[in-house]
Amino acid sequence: MSRFLKITLTILLCILHAALLVVGTIVLMNTDFMHGDEAWMVKNTAAVLRTLLPEPDKPPKEDWAFINVAYDKELIPRYDADGFPAGVVPITDRRKLGALFRVLSENPNYKYLVCDIYFGDSAGSDSFMRPYISKLPRSVFSYSIDDSGKAMPVIFKGINLGLVEYVAVDDEFLKFRFQRGDSATTPIRMFREVDSGTYEPGELFWKLNGKRAFNDFVLDFRIREFDLKGDKPLYPYQNLHFLTENLDIPGLEEEVWNFTKDRIVVIGAFEVDDRHETMYGNMAGPLILVNLYLALKNGDNVLQWGFIWFWLTAFSILSWLLFTTDDLLESWVERKMKGKNAFVQLLVQGASYLIILGLLSIVSFVLFNLHINFLFITIYFNAVEWARKWWRRRGKSPEKPVLSPESKTQKTQD
Repeated sequence: MSRFLKITLTILLCILHAALLVVGTIVLMNTDFMHGDEAWMVKNTAAVLRTLLPEPDKPPKEDWAFINVAYDKELIPRYDADGFPAGVVPITDRRKLGALFRVLSENPNYKYLVCDIYFGDSAGSDSFMRPYISKLPRSVFSYSIDDSGKAMPVIFKGINLGLVEYVAVDDEFLKFRFQRGDSATTPIRMFREVDSGTYEPGELFWKLNGKRAFNDFVLDFRIREFDLKGDKPLYPYQNLHFLTENLDIPGLEEEVWNFTKDRIVVIGAFEVDDRHETMYGNMAGPLILVNLYLALKNGDNVLQWGFIWFWLTAFSILSWLLFTTDDLLESWVERKMKGKNAFVQLLVQGASYLIILGLLSIVSFVLFNLHINFLFITIYFNAVEWARKWWRRRGKSPEKPVLSPESKTQKTQD
C-alpha cells in the first residue's frame, strides 16, 4: 500500500471516528448525569472564564420584579407518620401572601406571575388566601416530585402548576432537565405562556420553536444575586412584609400595582431558604428558574451547526493523534516519562486527554453555551489507546541477543 493511500485511509477513518464521537457526545449531553470530578472542572473553569469574559446580555430591568418571602414565616403543627404531634414547622406566612394576592387579583396588571413556593402543608390561614389564589391569571405555582417520580400533592386546586426539580452532583446544581416525561417545568410553562414558545419532544432532540435543542442543559446565568441586592440593585426587589404591611389602609394598593405593572413578578425565597450551590456560588432557587427561562427564550440550549463542526474538527485531530503510529501525544509522554513503567505512562496520557477535552469543553461553553460530558469520552480515548498499544505489541517476540565475533569464537572453543 502506498504511503499516500495509507494517509488518505487514516484521514477517512479519523473523520468517521470523529463523527461517531459527536453522536455519542450528543447522546451523553441528553442525559441529566454529570460525574462529580467532571462537574468540579466545569464549575471552576467556567466560573473563572465568565469573570474574565463579558457577561451575557441582561434582560431589561422594566420587565422584572422580585418579591422575597424568606423572612415572612408562620409556624404550623407537624405530625409524625402515626398522626401524633411532633413539634412545629415554618412555612411562608400565608396571610401576608394572601393579602398580596388579594390586591393583585383586584388589578392583575402584571405580565406574568411566578410563585416558587410549594403549598404542600395545610395552615389555618389557607381559608384567607384560597379565594384569591385561584383568581390570579397568567400565573404558575411550583410543585415537586418524590423519590419515586410521583407528583407531591398541592393543597390548592385550580392553579397552574410547574415542576421544579434540581439535579445535584456532589450537592451542587449544574444540569437541569427542562421537561421530564409529560411534566413541564416552571421555565417551560413561562416560555409557552409568556412568549408563546413551543417546546415539543422529538426522536433524539427536543424542538424549541422548531429547532433541535437539548432537554438537559448546563446553565449560564444572566441575572445574578448582585443584580437584586446591594446599594444599587439592577432590578426591583422587595420583601413580602414591606409590600403588605399597610395594605389595610385604603389607597396603598397603588404601591403594589406600581411595583408589578407590566412586569414578570417572581415570588420566592431569595435569601436563607431554597439555596443551591452552582458554578457561580450559592444561588436562590427562584433565580435559577428565571435564568432557565431566559436560556430558553434566548435559545441557549439549541443545537448549532457551529457546535457540530467544532467538535467534529476537534475529535478528528484527536483521532489522528490516537491512531497514527507516530502519535505526537504518545511520543511527548514517553519522552517526558522516560524510565517510567507503561502503567504510569498510561495514567499521564489519560490525564493529558482529560485536560485537552476539558479545555475544549470550556471553549465550547464560551462559544455555544454548551458543555459536553468529557470524562466519559476521556475514558473511551484511554481505552482505545491501551487497546492499540496492546495490539501493536501482540505477536512481537522478545529480541534474541546478538553475539559479537569474540563471543562466537569463545563459544566455539568451549
